[in-house]
Amino acid sequence: MIPLLVVLAVLLALALLLLLRVRIVVTVREGVTLTARVLFLSLRLYPRKRRVRCPKHAVARAARKKRRAERKAAKKAAKRSAKKAQRRDGHAVGKSPFKPTLRENLRLVRVLVATLIRRTDKHLTLHTARLRIRVAAEDAAKTAVLYGVVSQSVSYLLALTERVARVRSGKNEVSVTADFVGERTTADVKLVFSMRLWGALATGLSLVLSFLKERRRQKRARQAAAHNNVSNGQAAPVGKD
Repeated sequence: MIPLLVVLAVLLALALLLLLRVRIVVTVREGVTLTARVLFLSLRLYPRKRRVRCPKHAVARAARKKRRAERKAAKKAAKRSAKKAQRRDGHAVGKSPFKPTLRENLRLVRVLVATLIRRTDKHLTLHTARLRIRVAAEDAAKTAVLYGVVSQSVSYLLALTERVARVRSGKNEVSVTADFVGERTTADVKLVFSMRLWGALATGLSLVLSFLKERRRQKRARQAAAHNNVSNGQAAPVGKD
């Protein structure tokens, strides 16, 4: 009976953990700040605070990095020499790893973005959207051009946000104004997103599965193309005879 209670308690704790909602706060004023909040805990993700290191520790760390780099370079040199020896002796070199082309990488990015949009639309929520941007430049002409660019960019950003997240009305304020007197553009931006942990896990798992599925499809397409090329090359001499 006691082991069963322990298992149930662990499962209940895991379920409560997955139901926790993580808030991501994006703030733009003088710089960009990214903060994650869970319950009463807050963690600044960007920019990370630089830790003050002891000079002795810094020297030891640099020495470790140097030794790792030397070992890595030695391994690469050994692999290159082994491949050269195999080619010189006439032995077949091992199968080369799969290297995707630019077209395949672009298709992979498109698939992952589509998966991300499809999954975050169910789990990601936008609670606060405050965008106060005052556009200014050196002269009136540049200010007008920059104002048009910023306004269009904000429109695209809002459209993308509505596509990837559920927007809760209330604490939303968007304003883009042109300041023909000032000389410097200022911004006061705050975006608050939230997602439960199980939603983040589901989104991550979907991205991993989409990545593996697309890579498998690309490898099969290459194998099929290679097989077709070999078949066409073998069939050509028969037609000539």
